[in-house]
Amino acid sequence: MRIRSSLAILIGMALTGSIGLLLLLLGCALPPFSNWWPMFVVCFYVIAPFPLAIARRLTNTDVFSSESNHIAYEVGYFVSAFIVVSAFGFTTLLGHKGIIEPLAALCVSIGNLLMFITIYSYFIFFRGDEDDWEFSTLY
Repeated sequence: MRIRSSLAILIGMALTGSIGLLLLLLGCALPPFSNWWPMFVVCFYVIAPFPLAIARRLTNTDVFSSESNHIAYEVGYFVSAFIVVSAFGFTTLLGHKGIIEPLAALCVSIGNLLMFITIYSYFIFFRGDEDDWEFSTLY
C-alpha cells in the first residue's frame, strides 16, 4: 500500500512538472510569441531547491532536539521563497516592459507555478535520506 502511494505521488509530480515545462516552452515557442527570454526562469528552477537541501543537510533528524533545527529550515524556506518570487517577478517584468506578450507571460507564470509546486511537493513528501526513498507524512 505504501509503495503504491509513493508511486502515485511520483507519477503525479512527473505529470505536473511535465505540464509546467510544456507551458514554459509554449510561452516561448508559439509563433505569436517567438521570444526565448522566458527560458531564463529555468535557472530559478535549478537553484530553488538548494536552500532547502542545504537546510536538510545541516539539521539533525530529530525535529524536537533544538531550536537551531527550526532556524535552519526557516532560513532555507525564506531563501527559497525569495528565489520563487524572483522567478515570478522576472516573468512579470518581461511582460510589463513589452519584451514578451502578456499571454506568453501568463503561460510562463502558470508553468512557474506548476514547477515550483512540483519542487516543493518533493521536499514535503520525501523527507527520508537520499538512499531511503521512503514516503513521509507531514508533521
